[in-house]
Amino acid sequence: MRSPKAPAPPAVSPRRLWLFRIVLGLLVVVVPLGLLEVGLRVSGYGHDPRFLLPAEVNGKACLVDNPRFGRRFFPERLARVPQPLAVPVPKPADTLRVVVLGESAALGDPEPGYGLPRVLEVLLAERLPGTRVEVVNAAMTAINSHALRDIARDCLALEADAWVVYAGNNEVVGPYGPGTVFGRAGGSLPLIRAGLALRRTRTGQFLDDLAGRWGGSSDAGPAGWTGLGMFQSRQVAAEDPRLEGVRANFRANLADLLDTARDAGIPVVLGTVACNLRDFAPLSVTNIPAADAIDAEVERRASTSDPAGLDALYLNPDRTGAGVDAGLAFQAAAGLAARGRTNLAVEGWLAARDLDGLRFRADTRTVNMIREVADGRDGVRLVDVERALARESGGAPGASLFWEHVHFTFEGNHRLAILLGDALVASLPGDRTRAMRPAWADVDTVARALAYTDWDRRRVVQLVRSRVSGPPFSTQINAVEREQWLAGRLQELVPAVQATAFEPAAAAYRAAIAARPDDWRLHAHFAGLLAGFRDAEGAREEWEAVLAAVPHHLMARFQLGALLGESATNAPLAETHLRAALAIRPDFAEAWQHLGRALARQELLAEAEEAYLRALDLRPDLTDVRVDRAITHLV
Repeated sequence: MRSPKAPAPPAVSPRRLWLFRIVLGLLVVVVPLGLLEVGLRVSGYGHDPRFLLPAEVNGKACLVDNPRFGRRFFPERLARVPQPLAVPVPKPADTLRVVVLGESAALGDPEPGYGLPRVLEVLLAERLPGTRVEVVNAAMTAINSHALRDIARDCLALEADAWVVYAGNNEVVGPYGPGTVFGRAGGSLPLIRAGLALRRTRTGQFLDDLAGRWGGSSDAGPAGWTGLGMFQSRQVAAEDPRLEGVRANFRANLADLLDTARDAGIPVVLGTVACNLRDFAPLSVTNIPAADAIDAEVERRASTSDPAGLDALYLNPDRTGAGVDAGLAFQAAAGLAARGRTNLAVEGWLAARDLDGLRFRADTRTVNMIREVADGRDGVRLVDVERALARESGGAPGASLFWEHVHFTFEGNHRLAILLGDALVASLPGDRTRAMRPAWADVDTVARALAYTDWDRRRVVQLVRSRVSGPPFSTQINAVEREQWLAGRLQELVPAVQATAFEPAAAAYRAAIAARPDDWRLHAHFAGLLAGFRDAEGAREEWEAVLAAVPHHLMARFQLGALLGESATNAPLAETHLRAALAIRPDFAEAWQHLGRALARQELLAEAEEAYLRALDLRPDLTDVRVDRAITHLV
């Protein structure tokens, strides 16, 4: 008798089969990547991607800056770093804490010690007597909204009472912008965010390093930072279709930042960004014959008795290229302003900014986007800085507020801080403002509080002059006039560097430190003054005071190493400080140079030679290193 046939197994549906394959595929990929991630972390490979890191400072829990944060957004040798921070957590109950977010203009460039966060802190402390005020400078040079969005999220841990956001100038030239030198440009927002998320992992950092070592990485960028002249070949015309994507990304990133603050219950003061319109010629316009011809034509028509002739020159420019159009608009605007035709002149200055191929200033559409994103958004107070400064400057701000394109003078930072401060105090609860004084401190009071002496003023002017002495600034059509102004200002401040100026300046610092004894930044600037007047021992004491408050302060380590390295007796301690500085920033060429000197004074000549070679590899232009090597070889 035939046995019954076994029943056939149930058929697997195609849908379940595909689901099985997907799960299996994920396991094949995810499990090895997970093991790789764990292995890399256990081995100590890579770096923490957060903007703020937990640390203990003088026995207190703090959040400190992460010098490697910028590695996700910049090639290694171009990576920007945050300002030194050591912020107590949790926030003391009696403290009003404000976080400033933005780019270099918000940071306070060219000297953050006298920038927006510092000025705002003094203004708030003066106006809110009895309140302990902390303004945290969470701005960073060269970043844009792709980084700003992540910085804001990390800053939630600071438990701030309010955020101040002032950003928008770097969307084209910063990371992923079409005019960037910081590696890969462009890409859709989902791809950019996915890449940045991957770089938060050790696996992503490992893959990034492999790409750089094997065949070169598309994100490599220039070998080192040499100034804004690096961007000259990265001009982006006003009609470039990529700008629409840039603006869309900015809108999305800014909206996300504001939503982050809203969800955390943090009020935001958001400023539109302003720039130097009146006295800053377009960077993409050089002194070519066409520009000279335009200048001559502007002058000829301006000298006629018919003002309409000059109007026509602006209204109907010769279309010989975007750069010439920008230069024409700027030159015509100056002529129109001289003839009292202010409204038309302002249109010309705005057109010159918007047509500038080197886009270091937010254009009209980008500034309008800040207004649009803020409109009707809960918890956001918009401060229209651009329009406010325009009203106060006869339609177009100029050199009285800005050093060059977007970075404020001390007086400009004071005005900016008041504009933003008005909205800030209005956002605070009543118990915070009950004893509020009726008016803000004037600029001289703030200068005394920050010990902003004539010696410091001269130092800042020298720094600005050094920055604008090369391309692209040196090729501007009004570069000569700016150089003459800066040279004249330096001449006026010559008495500040004479021996008789030391004691009054030192007294100003001592008074400021007595009023703000916990302000380590005052000690840092005082150290600079003392070193400038050859008081090495006094400078050493001040830098040691800085390190006592901020043990990871890069420049304090470097300056102490440089000072101590001048003598053989202190050379071992100098070596300790310099190696600590290099642990924070391995590409610090000058620190390698001084380490070489400290090693040579200990007669460690082979190690000194290695340090000198590292310095030259990073900065071939450091000619002093070659002298140091020659001296070492003669020993």
